[in-house]
Amino acid sequence: MKQTCAKVLMGAALFAAPAFAGQDFLADVTQGAFQDTMHGVQPLTDSEKERVLGGYFVTDVSELRNVSLGYGSSLVEVGVAAMLNGYEMDNRVACGINISDCSSRSYVNQQRYNEVVSIANPARSEYLVVTATKTTRPGAFGVSIPTFTYGTAVFNMRTGWLTRTNSSSYVASEMMQRFKNEMNRVLVTQYR
Repeated sequence: MKQTCAKVLMGAALFAAPAFAGQDFLADVTQGAFQDTMHGVQPLTDSEKERVLGGYFVTDVSELRNVSLGYGSSLVEVGVAAMLNGYEMDNRVACGINISDCSSRSYVNQQRYNEVVSIANPARSEYLVVTATKTTRPGAFGVSIPTFTYGTAVFNMRTGWLTRTNSSSYVASEMMQRFKNEMNRVLVTQYR
């Protein structure tokens, strides 16, 4: 669980990096394993930073739980977290995943923001997470039977707690639609 929280924190921290300008944030987060100056890492110029109006970021699929329940049963859960970018936070809008052009005057974008913040408020270090869970139990003739379930949760970066929620939002629906297959693929290929 600690390793999973660390992955989510690292993902969240990478997107919060502009708040720590002047530091090699990537090196700090990865304890020197990666640096801003490594091959392939290209920082944005000031003019490029000003043009970024895109939608919220989404982390990679990360393991949240991997528990053996005994007698051939197990539970594995993975998730994807959404993080509003600086433009969205400043203008109180949620534009969509990696949208390149976003209107701060759009009523729909404002409502999406209000929806997300009512569930997981980034000002309190909370992030909306969609989850996929694979529960495996033994079946007849030694064949395991997997069951998949999906949900939403709130991850608090300060406390490290992942809290389940029944709240539904457009952002959670969009994330689930875009990443459900990828989460399933991870559950099926990496956790047999």
